[in-house]
Amino acid sequence: MPHRGRSASALSHSSPAQLGGREDDFEQDLRAALLTSTSSGRFDEVIRTEAIVATGPKPSGTPSP
Repeated sequence: MPHRGRSASALSHSSPAQLGGREDDFEQDLRAALLTSTSSGRFDEVIRTEAIVATGPKPSGTPSP
């Protein structure tokens, strides 16, 4: 977890504000727990994104699709 587990830090219950000065302890505990699941230290994360794209009105005389 070379990027300090940013996904875990993004959750409100594990945010730096909630952890206070215990952020390093949380990271060590998280690493230890995750290493029980895989010895390689690698995890893949699937992230789903969506985008809504809005455009202005079509110019006059533009044919519809």
